Amino acid sequence: MKFFNILVISALTFFCVSALNAEIYTWTDEKGVKHYSDTPPENAENYEVHTESKTYKYDEEADQKRTEADQKQIQNLLEEADENDKKQQQEKKLKAQEAEKNRPPTQEEKIAAEKDKLIEKISFLEGQPFEYFGNELNKHRYVEHYRGRLKLLRQNPNKYFSKPDIWQGNVQIPD
Repeated sequence: MKFFNILVISALTFFCVSALNAEIYTWTDEKGVKHYSDTPPENAENYEVHTESKTYKYDEEADQKRTEADQKQIQNLLEEADENDKKQQQEKKLKAQEAEKNRPPTQEEKIAAEKDKLIEKISFLEGQPFEYFGNELNKHRYVEHYRGRLKLLRQNPNKYFSKPDIWQGNVQIPD
Protein backbone atom coordinates (compact mmCIF):
# COMPACT_ATOMS: atom_id res chain seq x y z
CA MET A 1 0.00 0.00 0.00
CA LYS A 2 2.82 2.40 0.87
CA PHE A 3 4.55 1.58 -2.41
CA PHE A 4 1.36 2.46 -4.31
CA ASN A 5 1.14 5.81 -2.46
CA ILE A 6 4.75 6.58 -3.31
CA LEU A 7 4.10 5.73 -6.95
CA VAL A 8 1.05 8.05 -7.10
CA ILE A 9 2.97 10.89 -5.44
CA SER A 10 5.85 10.44 -7.89
CA ALA A 11 3.46 10.55 -10.87
CA LEU A 12 1.75 13.70 -9.54
CA THR A 13 5.11 15.35 -8.97
CA PHE A 14 6.20 14.55 -12.52
CA PHE A 15 2.92 15.93 -13.89
CA CYS A 16 3.20 19.15 -11.86
CA VAL A 17 6.84 19.68 -12.86
CA SER A 18 5.88 19.18 -16.51
CA ALA A 19 3.09 21.72 -16.18
CA LEU A 20 5.46 24.21 -14.55
CA ASN A 21 7.66 24.23 -17.63
CA ALA A 22 4.86 25.94 -19.64
CA GLU A 23 5.24 29.57 -20.73
CA ILE A 24 3.33 32.13 -18.66
CA TYR A 25 2.20 35.23 -20.60
CA THR A 26 1.49 38.55 -18.89
CA TRP A 27 -0.07 41.70 -20.31
CA THR A 28 -1.96 44.74 -19.12
CA ASP A 29 -5.21 45.64 -20.85
CA GLU A 30 -6.55 49.13 -21.64
CA LYS A 31 -8.28 49.32 -18.21
CA GLY A 32 -4.97 48.70 -16.41
CA VAL A 33 -5.81 45.14 -15.34
CA LYS A 34 -2.82 42.80 -15.36
CA HIS A 35 -3.55 39.37 -16.89
CA TYR A 36 -1.68 36.05 -16.50
CA SER A 37 -2.24 33.09 -18.79
CA ASP A 38 -0.50 30.06 -20.29
CA THR A 39 -1.65 31.24 -23.74
CA PRO A 40 -1.11 34.66 -25.30
CA PRO A 41 -4.12 36.97 -25.70
CA GLU A 42 -6.19 36.67 -28.91
CA ASN A 43 -5.33 40.18 -30.04
CA ALA A 44 -1.68 40.12 -28.91
CA GLU A 45 -0.74 42.92 -31.29
CA ASN A 46 -2.78 45.40 -29.18
CA TYR A 47 -0.86 44.58 -25.97
CA GLU A 48 2.68 44.42 -24.81
CA VAL A 49 2.98 40.70 -23.95
CA HIS A 50 5.78 39.34 -21.77
CA THR A 51 6.69 35.76 -20.98
CA GLU A 52 7.27 35.13 -17.28
CA SER A 53 8.88 31.72 -17.45
CA LYS A 54 11.64 30.25 -19.46
CA THR A 55 11.77 26.83 -20.96
CA TYR A 56 14.83 24.87 -20.07
CA LYS A 57 16.75 22.44 -22.15
CA TYR A 58 16.57 18.83 -20.97
CA ASP A 59 19.61 17.89 -18.91
CA GLU A 60 20.00 14.13 -18.93
CA GLU A 61 22.71 14.09 -16.25
CA ALA A 62 20.64 16.20 -13.82
CA ASP A 63 17.59 14.06 -14.55
CA GLN A 64 19.62 10.89 -13.86
CA LYS A 65 20.81 12.33 -10.53
CA ARG A 66 17.25 13.23 -9.54
CA THR A 67 16.04 9.76 -10.52
CA GLU A 68 18.79 8.09 -8.48
CA ALA A 69 18.01 10.32 -5.49
CA ASP A 70 14.31 9.52 -5.81
CA GLN A 71 15.03 5.79 -6.06
CA LYS A 72 17.29 5.96 -3.01
CA GLN A 73 14.57 7.79 -1.07
CA ILE A 74 11.96 5.22 -2.14
CA GLN A 75 14.32 2.39 -1.13
CA ASN A 76 14.86 4.03 2.28
CA LEU A 77 11.10 4.37 2.76
CA LEU A 78 10.57 0.71 1.85
CA GLU A 79 13.32 -0.40 4.26
CA GLU A 80 11.79 1.73 7.01
CA ALA A 81 8.38 0.17 6.32
CA ASP A 82 9.94 -3.30 6.49
CA GLU A 83 11.62 -2.47 9.81
CA ASN A 84 8.33 -1.17 11.22
CA ASP A 85 6.59 -4.35 10.05
CA LYS A 86 9.27 -6.51 11.72
CA LYS A 87 8.91 -4.53 14.96
CA GLN A 88 5.13 -4.98 14.90
CA GLN A 89 5.51 -8.73 14.28
CA GLN A 90 8.00 -8.98 17.17
CA GLU A 91 5.66 -7.05 19.48
CA LYS A 92 2.78 -9.34 18.48
CA LYS A 93 4.92 -12.40 19.20
CA LEU A 94 5.94 -11.04 22.62
CA LYS A 95 2.31 -10.26 23.50
CA ALA A 96 1.30 -13.79 22.50
CA GLN A 97 4.09 -15.27 24.64
CA GLU A 98 3.08 -13.08 27.58
CA ALA A 99 -0.56 -14.10 27.19
CA GLU A 100 0.48 -17.78 27.10
CA LYS A 101 2.61 -17.32 30.21
CA ASN A 102 -0.22 -15.60 32.14
CA ARG A 103 -3.07 -17.89 31.14
CA PRO A 104 -4.55 -20.11 33.84
CA PRO A 105 -3.51 -23.76 33.68
CA THR A 106 -5.80 -26.23 31.95
CA GLN A 107 -7.40 -29.12 33.83
CA GLU A 108 -4.88 -31.52 32.26
CA GLU A 109 -1.98 -29.35 33.42
CA LYS A 110 -3.40 -29.17 36.95
CA ILE A 111 -3.82 -32.95 37.04
CA ALA A 112 -0.27 -33.55 35.75
CA ALA A 113 1.24 -31.12 38.30
CA GLU A 114 -0.75 -32.63 41.18
CA LYS A 115 0.18 -36.15 40.10
CA ASP A 116 3.87 -35.22 40.09
CA LYS A 117 3.55 -33.72 43.60
CA LEU A 118 1.83 -36.83 44.97
CA ILE A 119 4.36 -39.21 43.40
CA GLU A 120 7.21 -37.10 44.80
CA LYS A 121 5.59 -37.09 48.27
CA ILE A 122 5.06 -40.89 48.19
CA SER A 123 8.66 -41.42 47.10
CA PHE A 124 9.93 -39.14 49.88
CA LEU A 125 7.84 -40.91 52.54
CA GLU A 126 8.89 -44.38 51.36
CA GLY A 127 12.52 -43.35 51.68
CA GLN A 128 12.21 -42.29 55.32
CA PRO A 129 13.06 -44.67 58.21
CA PHE A 130 10.37 -45.86 60.63
CA GLU A 131 11.71 -43.54 63.32
CA TYR A 132 10.65 -40.56 61.20
CA PHE A 133 6.99 -41.66 61.65
CA GLY A 134 7.24 -43.13 65.13
CA ASN A 135 6.58 -46.72 64.00
CA GLU A 136 6.01 -48.92 60.93
CA LEU A 137 2.21 -48.64 61.07
CA ASN A 138 2.30 -44.84 60.91
CA LYS A 139 4.64 -44.96 57.91
CA HIS A 140 2.22 -47.35 56.18
CA ARG A 141 -0.73 -45.01 56.93
CA TYR A 142 1.05 -41.97 55.52
CA VAL A 143 2.11 -43.73 52.33
CA GLU A 144 -1.33 -45.29 51.82
CA HIS A 145 -3.06 -41.97 52.36
CA TYR A 146 -1.11 -40.36 49.53
CA ARG A 147 -1.52 -43.42 47.31
CA GLY A 148 -5.28 -43.17 47.88
CA ARG A 149 -5.18 -39.50 46.90
CA LEU A 150 -3.23 -40.40 43.74
CA LYS A 151 -5.81 -43.09 42.89
CA LEU A 152 -8.68 -40.61 43.40
CA LEU A 153 -6.88 -38.08 41.20
CA ARG A 154 -6.55 -40.63 38.40
CA GLN A 155 -10.16 -41.89 38.71
CA ASN A 156 -12.07 -38.67 39.38
CA PRO A 157 -10.07 -35.42 39.14
CA ASN A 158 -13.12 -33.23 39.77
CA LYS A 159 -13.83 -34.96 43.08
CA TYR A 160 -10.12 -34.81 44.00
CA PHE A 161 -9.98 -31.03 43.48
CA SER A 162 -13.37 -30.41 45.14
CA LYS A 163 -12.35 -32.24 48.34
CA PRO A 164 -9.17 -30.81 49.85
CA ASP A 165 -6.70 -33.06 51.63
CA ILE A 166 -7.63 -33.02 55.31
CA TRP A 167 -5.02 -35.54 56.44
CA GLN A 168 -3.00 -34.43 59.44
CA GLY A 169 -0.59 -36.97 60.76
CA ASN A 170 -2.21 -40.05 62.25
CA VAL A 171 -5.60 -38.37 62.49
CA GLN A 172 -8.00 -37.59 59.70
CA ILE A 173 -10.19 -34.56 60.40
CA PRO A 174 -13.90 -35.37 59.91
CA ASP A 175 -15.90 -33.47 57.28
